[in-house]
Amino acid sequence: MKTEFVVCAFDKFLKCKYKRISETNLKVLLPMQRLYLNSIGIVHGGIICSLADIAMGNLFGAGENNKQKVVTVDMKTT
Repeated sequence: MKTEFVVCAFDKFLKCKYKRISETNLKVLLPMQRLYLNSIGIVHGGIICSLADIAMGNLFGAGENNKQKVVTVDMKTT
């Protein structure tokens, strides 16, 4: 099972942590910060979408020089 993860400045900015659960499951942890909340105190939708995007990009493991190997997620949020 691969354990390497993509190195990305945006992920570092968000302070994401990763834990591979299995070959097809990955947990992305994000320590909550006030910066991530919208004006009514709920996690901003962009942060939620970023977590999905980060998880998808890391699910397949990192390629050469810890770069992502796949295009991430195509999503729509409501």
